[in-house]
Amino acid sequence: MVTSGTSGALRNFVAGSIGYLNVALNPQGKYSCTHSATSSTLIPAAGCTITLPVSSPNFSRSNRYQDGAAYANDSWKATPKLTINLGLRWEIYGPQHSQQPGYDSNFFLGTGSNIWDQVRTPVDDPRYCSNGRLWNLNKTQFAPKVGFAWDPFGNGKTSVRGGYSMSYERNFNNVTFNVIQNPPNYAVVAFTSADNGGVPIPISNNNFSTFGTGTGTKLLPP
Repeated sequence: MVTSGTSGALRNFVAGSIGYLNVALNPQGKYSCTHSATSSTLIPAAGCTITLPVSSPNFSRSNRYQDGAAYANDSWKATPKLTINLGLRWEIYGPQHSQQPGYDSNFFLGTGSNIWDQVRTPVDDPRYCSNGRLWNLNKTQFAPKVGFAWDPFGNGKTSVRGGYSMSYERNFNNVTFNVIQNPPNYAVVAFTSADNGGVPIPISNNNFSTFGTGTGTKLLPP
């Protein structure tokens, strides 16, 4: 039998069994179940029920980006002692594209008077993930530059310089790579002895233990 506590966990390990298995898996294109309005019980539905055996999510990605930039600069000698430098750079950082657009998804807020209502009514925007694009292209990244060089005494021996610039750079790609943990390719599911016919889950070299080879169904958690 499975026992709790630190000593119980050690005995379970020696016996080759565990009472709880939390694992990332391929949700088979299904999405999370919802709770009953009056309890924490999950509502069974075909759209949130996965069938055993389960398998791993696809962690392989090959992302592409289309980047470009244009820059213009000029110097203007305002006075014999003062030179002004003006510049403008236009940056294009293309959205991340996956070679398998069906693996990745993003979340888009729906309608509502507040953020909570908008989260509850997400929208399916075909402009994005249907073509592997996780966000819309930003074409307004204009970065002005201004600087000056001043010769206070007019003898060419002393120079006072200053400037100001705006700049853009590509997002930190490791952050956007984490969309691999979004549906429909990825879900984290907890299996217990109740999912194994009421008996302890055997320790196995299969990452999913008996759930990677057996039959049955499992509801996806919310």
